[in-house]
Amino acid sequence: MLVYNRTNGKTIAEKVKKAENLRDRLFGLIPRVNMDKSEGLLLKPCSSIHTCFMKFAIDAIFLDENMKVIAVMDSMKPWRFSTWHISAKSVLELKAGAAFNKISKGDELEIK
Repeated sequence: MLVYNRTNGKTIAEKVKKAENLRDRLFGLIPRVNMDKSEGLLLKPCSSIHTCFMKFAIDAIFLDENMKVIAVMDSMKPWRFSTWHISAKSVLELKAGAAFNKISKGDELEIK
């Protein structure tokens, strides 16, 4: 899947996978050693995340039911916990720095 920012016209990531079942959401990116800036993982449903056992930092984009950006957490290092966002329905995880100048709070994203 491709994730596109409808607000500013920028492509966010070209190779995004969905994690919609409990197992995929539970393990997420933990088994990965690294990821490319063109990759991402969309956790759904999800309103908070952790980076325990991860080997690299990530950007976390919290989205509501309409794919509107509620919050952006830049460069979450391993062994960190996000805040809980009550209105978040999904979280897009990207390699740290991938969201820089591409995503802001209030932007509307689209999956293609």
